[in-house]
Amino acid sequence: MLVLQLRSTALSVMPDVLDGSSSQTISPVCLRLDNGLSVRLLSQPWLNQVALCLRVYAGSHDEPLAYPGLAHFLEHLLFLGSVGFTGEQRLMPFVQACGGQVNATTQARYTEYFCEVPAECLEGALERLLDMLARPLLGEVEQVREREVVHAEFIARSQDVDTLLGAALGQVLAEGHRCGVFQAGNRDTLPVTDAAFQQALRAFHQAFYHAGNCQLSIVAPSSLEQLNALVQRHRQLLPEARVFVRSRVAPLLPLRAERLRLNLPGAAASLHVGFALELPEARADSALDWLLSWLLDEAPAGLNAGLRERGLGELLRAQVLYCHAGQALLLLSVHGVAAPDEAVALLLDWLAFVSARADLVAWHDAYQQICQQRLFGMTPLALARNWQAPEHKEGGAMRMLLQQLQQPQRRCVLLADNRELPRWPGAGFPLQMRAEPASSVPVLLGRWQLPARNPLLAEAEVPAVRLAIPAAFRWLAAPVHYAVPAAAVAVWQARCCFVEPLGANILLNLAHTGLRAVRQHLQHVGISLSLEAETASLSVRLQGSARLIPGAVGLLMPALLQPHPAQWSALAVAEPPSMPIRQLLAASAELLQGQAIDLADEAVVALQRRYRQVRIEALGVGLDRPGQALIESLFGTSAPWPSASVAPLQPGLHWRTRAAHGDSALLLFCPQVDDSPATEACWRLLAHLLQGAFYQRLRSELQLGYAVFCSYRQIQGRRGVLFGVQSPGCKAAEILQHIQVFLQARCTWLAGVDQAALIAALTALRGQWQAQARSCDGLAEQAWLAHLAGLSAAHGEAVQQALQQLSLEAVQQALQALLEASAGWYVLSNEAAPGHA
Repeated sequence: MLVLQLRSTALSVMPDVLDGSSSQTISPVCLRLDNGLSVRLLSQPWLNQVALCLRVYAGSHDEPLAYPGLAHFLEHLLFLGSVGFTGEQRLMPFVQACGGQVNATTQARYTEYFCEVPAECLEGALERLLDMLARPLLGEVEQVREREVVHAEFIARSQDVDTLLGAALGQVLAEGHRCGVFQAGNRDTLPVTDAAFQQALRAFHQAFYHAGNCQLSIVAPSSLEQLNALVQRHRQLLPEARVFVRSRVAPLLPLRAERLRLNLPGAAASLHVGFALELPEARADSALDWLLSWLLDEAPAGLNAGLRERGLGELLRAQVLYCHAGQALLLLSVHGVAAPDEAVALLLDWLAFVSARADLVAWHDAYQQICQQRLFGMTPLALARNWQAPEHKEGGAMRMLLQQLQQPQRRCVLLADNRELPRWPGAGFPLQMRAEPASSVPVLLGRWQLPARNPLLAEAEVPAVRLAIPAAFRWLAAPVHYAVPAAAVAVWQARCCFVEPLGANILLNLAHTGLRAVRQHLQHVGISLSLEAETASLSVRLQGSARLIPGAVGLLMPALLQPHPAQWSALAVAEPPSMPIRQLLAASAELLQGQAIDLADEAVVALQRRYRQVRIEALGVGLDRPGQALIESLFGTSAPWPSASVAPLQPGLHWRTRAAHGDSALLLFCPQVDDSPATEACWRLLAHLLQGAFYQRLRSELQLGYAVFCSYRQIQGRRGVLFGVQSPGCKAAEILQHIQVFLQARCTWLAGVDQAALIAALTALRGQWQAQARSCDGLAEQAWLAHLAGLSAAHGEAVQQALQQLSLEAVQQALQALLEASAGWYVLSNEAAPGHA
């Protein structure tokens, strides 16, 4: 029987606030089942996707000290099979087959498992999720294989800047705090063949993986009654609540060092300031989130402006590394620092100013409004994960937070660069680091102003700016057949096409520099901004509340297209390097580009002239006619919708190299041989049939690395299959050979596929396409990619029809064409081509 303990009376977006006004709210129903499971349900009838998120309140700080990484290892093992679902019936293959997404994360004090699938797959996904958490198989043979994947992840994380910074800050905390203990597993810490380890693994699972220690969030189009019935049907899969003992939380203070110097391979000199904080437990999360929302403020007299004005660097990141039981670790990262003590002094002066001058009650009210506004731009999965966090409590902790940030006993300064340093003693992530004597912080006085109200929350929808730039527009209605709130998600994307090339790096640097303030305003209200650049074009994409998108475009485009002259000589400081495979993905346009154009010696005045010779092509989905008119009024003239040009193709292997420090990484793009609907149908099905097997073979069986994927993609207007692998022990040339052997083996496999399996795959593929077209972001992506590929509006429907008539022989021919590199194999790697090392 379902026992309801309602903590909120708002069942969904209430009918009387669907007018797009600022009074509307989104809040789930919170209840507790009779077996102890906490559940949060949100019904949004206009969705075509559903999201599940289950949080287990146990993480790396709850695992036995003898086995670092056990909690994360268990997270991996749960995906390998359960009593009720093995092989292709497991959660991951199930979600992949229906075109969804699935993942998990292990944090200090919790582990989350989450997925997003089409609405009709909700029950199947929930049943598999609960079964894998409650009844995992935990076979030792599978454990040995998966340990190699975890070890590869450990090696990759050992080169990750954020991981090393977190590990370094953990070393200065008071003796005995779990943040100072190595947490990530590897071959040495996970002795899977030892009986004691197996006993500890199962004991950890039994202690924490039960209903009383879990919280489930569901966001779906189903009614609350249907969602209640669903969780009631499957609640028995999780064991009843048990009594368990959680490890004691050790104190953070006193810190064991005030100043550290850390080696970060491949990174420029940077300053990182860590703070050990102790706040009221129920209010810590919201107070820290509030602080982060203002620290990076780009107002003319804000902290970042003060740092840049004095030449002291730029505050690029502010992140909470740990937050539990009121304890928190905050890390601020300043790049381009020449005088770190002066930068710290200016930070302290800004904190003192805010503490003395801010109206914290008004700030809290503004923060609450921003938090609620963010919800309207969130995807179902983002909403489901959002509801796992503690509820925001009213006030109280903000002033305490500001006071503690100014206390020297809570502060540690980390100076990072790439100079050689001694190995820090202890197990775990390899740190080259030493403690240094603390230095006195000078007194600096800045010229400060408090952050202003976000212009997107003001009455005026669009700034009164008119750009004398030709623009072509295409507008599509939201793909729904029933009423949705006025604040539903909308998408606007545009491409700035330049007459002459400027270079992708220059375009991205200008955009990042000029959009500092705009990006922050967008993030505050939950509007996502993405940027991509090619040699002669810069693309932007906005997704968020339909009510706010016109104003967002009004802020974005003038800042983007009318850069201040100073931006040309003061481009943005580069972000710390990310994983090699991510760097390659960010530069994937280079797969089909020729030799990069070197504009290093080009005069700035010439680049500025080129930047002014631009036209805009834009697509909007989900905006009403008044919103469309507001965006159109920004531009001086209208232009016809242009035809696109696509990259030329050549057979054979084409290898391009891009510097990216760390593991070997490789992208392989195999374009389809032509753009006919029949060919595309074959290649889409081929990618669908390859992706699960590719992941299984290279990641699980060969254990090449943990970053392994295969999918149907579009690059430079060309569609095809993209493979990606990052490996700590296999060179790029060897990775390419493994891919080739895998594809040859799939030829034999494909010959044995029966008609029933083919029909099932085709049905799933058509379902994915249709589900995507029923959402604003999915429809926008389909229409935009078709435009960039130079395809007609009827192309998508023709592909759907071709899928209904597809034969196995046609798919086999597509795989053979792929193997023969008929349209080329295009490689982008951080290593040179074989024979040219």
